[in-house]
Amino acid sequence: MSRKVPSQFDNVPNEKKQEAEVPTNDLLDLSQYQTKKEKEKVKPGKTRVTILVDDEVAKRLDRASKRYGKGFKSKITTDALTKALDFLEQKEAEERAKREREGR
Repeated sequence: MSRKVPSQFDNVPNEKKQEAEVPTNDLLDLSQYQTKKEKEKVKPGKTRVTILVDDEVAKRLDRASKRYGKGFKSKITTDALTKALDFLEQKEAEERAKREREGR
């Protein structure tokens, strides 16, 4: 199945007009293909963050990501930060509770 589309020479004088046949494919849904920027916009609950790490940590992270594949750096960084922040928040809550007990 094909449809007629205008030639690139339609607006050029003294050229014989031709119509090119472009195949149509109802099975190919181009809306599923997105650029990297479009994909970034769609990621629910994800925010790009830039951090600096020591050279040795960066090398180790690169070696590990080659073994574990795509998404490893993001996953391990998120897991490590979540655990560290959970620990800090728990420590702060315990210190607040201690101050409140001592203040009464």
